[in-house]
Amino acid sequence: MPQVFFFGDSITAGEWDHQGGWAIRMANEVQALAIDSNLERWVVAYPLGIGGDTSTGLRARLLAEVSLRLDADESGFIFVITIGINDVHSDNLAGSLADTLTRYRENLGAIVSAIGQVGGVTLFVELTPVDEGFVDPLTGDLRGDAYRNDRITAMNQVLADFCAA
Repeated sequence: MPQVFFFGDSITAGEWDHQGGWAIRMANEVQALAIDSNLERWVVAYPLGIGGDTSTGLRARLLAEVSLRLDADESGFIFVITIGINDVHSDNLAGSLADTLTRYRENLGAIVSAIGQVGGVTLFVELTPVDEGFVDPLTGDLRGDAYRNDRITAMNQVLADFCAA
């Protein structure tokens, strides 16, 4: 029985989404396929998004989360990861944007290395652009915290380069 692990932040967790977010919808589809096939296509899906999570946070929790759910008697582990948008939130920048991009690349390497201990396929999902009119600055935030597309684009470039290597 294959197992699919969806890791990420609030977007993966489905916060602010009446239908539970993309990972929940995919998990529901996988379960529907299993039921409709009379369990011939049985797959277990785990939506494991945490609001506000960063690549550093995911790096720290990934193996613990997987070890609680991993069925070692099975094969076909799939890891779907979308992480990083909170790394470039102005409150989480590691000094400069360049420092943050370096930390992100290092965390991606550590995440893939951790997954390598388990085995399986890793799929990364690009970070989504934002409507800066709503999040630059965040509404009601007196500190000026923001999500900005120029930072998200820089993160996506690091992710693309990492995946291409």
